[in-house]
Amino acid sequence: MRQDFAHQRLMFTILVSNNDDHLKNHGFLFAHDDRWVLAPAFDINPRPERHRSLETGISEEYGRAASIEAAVEAAPCFELGEDRARANLKRMVGIIERQWAVHCRAAGMSEREIAAYRPAFDHEETQKARKLVALSVAGC
Repeated sequence: MRQDFAHQRLMFTILVSNNDDHLKNHGFLFAHDDRWVLAPAFDINPRPERHRSLETGISEEYGRAASIEAAVEAAPCFELGEDRARANLKRMVGIIERQWAVHCRAAGMSEREIAAYRPAFDHEETQKARKLVALSVAGC
């Protein structure tokens, strides 16, 4: 289950255009039984600009490209199969699409500010993610 969590975090970072994903921003929380666990989110900075890259690369092949396809292909690094990776992607796309603007409003952002941030949450990689999810649902 921890592998799912880390993989979902990677996809979340890409889908919300987080430009501050360097290793110091992968926080840990103290859990019961003297254990530390990866924080669900830590210092997220969505960037609506068109150019997207990651501070922490996905793989040697893709480098720092903020590629949802690379994230799905990296599933074996998280000990996940492609079906599980696509299920994680479906979950992330759904959550982000339903909730990003809701959380912006709750944080006090105006509708104009929310509109300015829309490109951080709805962009080329989001469209690719939707297609990958649709293909997996169709069984292709």
